Amino acid sequence: MNCEKNRVNAKDMLKRISEFPRDDTLNLQVISEEECDLYTRKLVSYNVFKDEKVEAYVLIPKGISTPMPSVLAIHGEGNNNSYESGKSNLAVERDDNYLAVAAELCKKGNVVICPDRFPYESRRISCDELQNEYERIEAGNKLLYEGITELGKEINELINYCS
Repeated sequence: MNCEKNRVNAKDMLKRISEFPRDDTLNLQVISEEECDLYTRKLVSYNVFKDEKVEAYVLIPKGISTPMPSVLAIHGEGNNNSYESGKSNLAVERDDNYLAVAAELCKKGNVVICPDRFPYESRRISCDELQNEYERIEAGNKLLYEGITELGKEINELINYCS
């Protein structure tokens, strides 16, 4: 079997999952900026699918003037599947946070973007975990009526708005 022949790139995969309307009004805004020892961490927001806002941390190394590689850091499901945590787990260095891999990647000379996935951290629907899970299911069902899956929507956001 020829693996190269069967390889599918991300954009082809996205087309197979669903077609998405694309609004090119990104409306990128810098919410805050923090100077750290070796990098600058910016909190930004931008529009995605149907003007839905996404917040992301962008970490930029200091003292490098040449083009830098970039990394898309995607957070997991959070501690104990809590919707409370998201991009901050990867981007914010704290004594109690052992997951700040985006900060470490940035210190090595990479620009790193850490967006919040739906429905985590800034994209939470409710502060109540059970209510948030219910709302997530309801939002997923609404997408299905439009012929879109939650996973397809998430892949679309990561490919089209973070690359």
